[in-house]
Amino acid sequence: MKKLSLLLFLAACVCVLGWFLSSRTSRGSRGSLLHTKRGANLGADATPLSNPGARNSPATNAGFGPSVQERRRMSDAERLRCLEETGRVPADADWKDWDLAGQTSWWGKPLDPKEFWRGKVVWLDEAAKSAAAVRGRTWPPIPYDEATLARLYPALVRAYPGEGDTLWGQAGLDSPTASKGGAYTSKERAFWCDFIESHPRPPEVLERAQCGLAEETLKTPKLVQEARELGIPVTPDDFSRKNQSRKQDFVRTGIPAEALSVESVFWAYVLNRRQQYQRILDAGRAADSLEVPSLLDRLLVETKYVTQPLADEQLRAANAWKIAYLQRLRKESTNEPYVNAYFQAWNLSAAQVFGGTNKP
Repeated sequence: MKKLSLLLFLAACVCVLGWFLSSRTSRGSRGSLLHTKRGANLGADATPLSNPGARNSPATNAGFGPSVQERRRMSDAERLRCLEETGRVPADADWKDWDLAGQTSWWGKPLDPKEFWRGKVVWLDEAAKSAAAVRGRTWPPIPYDEATLARLYPALVRAYPGEGDTLWGQAGLDSPTASKGGAYTSKERAFWCDFIESHPRPPEVLERAQCGLAEETLKTPKLVQEARELGIPVTPDDFSRKNQSRKQDFVRTGIPAEALSVESVFWAYVLNRRQQYQRILDAGRAADSLEVPSLLDRLLVETKYVTQPLADEQLRAANAWKIAYLQRLRKESTNEPYVNAYFQAWNLSAAQVFGGTNKP
């Protein structure tokens, strides 16, 4: 049984690593069309960030109308009419809503960039992708008007002088709908693929990378021990080399090196599991409910890191990489709205990061 579990885990690791590397290769093969310095300040007329302190929030069902329970009592024609009137898929949508949405007149129509990005930080986070998906678009709209885009990214405009034909994603694979995939243009795809690698990554992307790396690191001693018990000739150095290779791949995709140290990923994992633990308690579950033991039994760190308050020095250690990263962004003249968005996401102040001068 141990041997089977170990082999399945190693196979999963190989598959995930292979997918990650192939996706990197796929993006790189298109070539870089955007040569703007990572998040550089380009002037007030160039920045698409309309609200410096905003964090992108997931779409809610507020004001949509009937709840999913009510919609399930409707006929398909009534549900389709409801979707047509509201102009987007509701946040509590089930598969039938997504299936019918592809039949509406608004599905896949181009989105107004000014309206879409009003009050939001421009980066490709889950909130932005979700806001586009509920209108039938694979990618959010490009945040610049054509004149600004031509001035900032002339290579992109030369390669794609117009919007081009509307393309459709494959239903059920790159969109939640079963009847019709999301719409996009080659220009949108080229812009966002390069944007990902030339701008700061959303906090959620950094956290995902850190937690994945932390799990690999924290599982290493146990995996080595089990492998040796099964006669498999592996050493901690084998896993260390793989870990280092993963870090290099992450850095090439825009994950800051500061976020990938052993201490950084350890504390990212701890904070992530503390959030999960707190969500269970906030939902009214008792500490001895099934959800809590299920979470704690899978922990790769001591339980006290998740269930007990962290000391001040532990919080400082958890925030150390964030402060170092933000200081580097300021030195590189990164667009201030990104710095401010990180402040809000990480509950940090300018004084904590830059001191009383608010300078790096």
